[in-house]
Amino acid sequence: MICIFGSEILLDTLNDFKISPSLNKAKYAVIEMPGNNEKLQGLQGIPVIVVITDMITAREWDLIKTHDTANLKTIRPKLEELIAQEEPASSEDDLTLDFQPEEVEGPVQPPKQTPERPQNLTPPAIARPQIQKGYIASSFSAAGGVGKTFTSINLAGYMALKSVSSAVIDLDLGYGDVDTATGLMSPEQRDKVIDKKAKVPKNGWATVANWRDYARNLKGSLLQHNSKLYILPSYPFSGDTLPAEEIEDLILAMAENFDFVMIDLGVNAFSAHSKKALELSDTIFIVGGQDEKTLGKFNHFHESHPDTKNMRLSINMVDPKGFYTPKETAKKLGFKDFDEIPLDTMGVNAAKKAKKLAVQFKECTAGEAVKKIAAKHLPFEIEYENQEKSTSFFSGLKSIFGR
Repeated sequence: MICIFGSEILLDTLNDFKISPSLNKAKYAVIEMPGNNEKLQGLQGIPVIVVITDMITAREWDLIKTHDTANLKTIRPKLEELIAQEEPASSEDDLTLDFQPEEVEGPVQPPKQTPERPQNLTPPAIARPQIQKGYIASSFSAAGGVGKTFTSINLAGYMALKSVSSAVIDLDLGYGDVDTATGLMSPEQRDKVIDKKAKVPKNGWATVANWRDYARNLKGSLLQHNSKLYILPSYPFSGDTLPAEEIEDLILAMAENFDFVMIDLGVNAFSAHSKKALELSDTIFIVGGQDEKTLGKFNHFHESHPDTKNMRLSINMVDPKGFYTPKETAKKLGFKDFDEIPLDTMGVNAAKKAKKLAVQFKECTAGEAVKKIAAKHLPFEIEYENQEKSTSFFSGLKSIFGR
């Protein structure tokens, strides 16, 4: 029997299970979060399954993380599996035979000692091969609104299009929108996939908050964009940080499943999860604009991260009328080498309406720039056809009508 603490929707979902009105007779407690903090804190001595139905805070995550988790789609199969494991054995398994000892005349001889069988011996230690780790990159911006997520999803998306097994982890906790930026979900309904060409796991999908529930088949439990890019969204987690140990386990688990893992970070490089992600990254893509805000915030970041050997600077949404030129921005930030992504609002929006990434849209000059960056900085054998001399349809319109 189960005891349920939650909404009418949760009760309706589980109405054909045996439900107990009290914890005394229940084998499992099912509790909906958010909204039942005190009840969850008071549950002791009984297995608890937390059903997450909306955004959760960091404080709520601290309460939840020690329990098993599910959502409205996965709670039924999870309970069915648990109950099936506890079903009593058949009567044949309980059969016992009463043997009477045979009477033997004369002294009883001790049993003959037989050598221990090889299968009962402790096997010698063997050197196990080290698990192959995929290439890890992160996209970081010290200021918001400069196209950090655009860079993340398009770099990883281009790798996926080039048949490199690739995934994005959304670690912009509390603000992450990788799921909506890729067109998988709408901002108004983030628990429903609207892209009909996407691949959606049948029993719900893994997120940053519940990925451990899917650890046995992590790759098969991720959302997959129509570009073949796998996505681990941050929704419904609404806190601003997670323990470094949790993030390390997550990133390394993803790197065991994919050849290329892209981490989309927030603007706070000093949080525990951001520090760990940056530490594990083989390459860090710094995304900036052409304004004072980018300079000031990056300099603050640079104080704690003075080594820029594995950092690559990209100036996004380059505008000829910007306060600084890309070259001036790079010089002020201490980078000799930098990349540019042009401002291409029409091309990016056209790709977004088609639920495609900019790198899937040949007419998008911003997408073409990202392809060039990927070929230049990532350690995969990919060919990029230089299209700098060609003029796209949208670029032609810009030259006629202006920006």
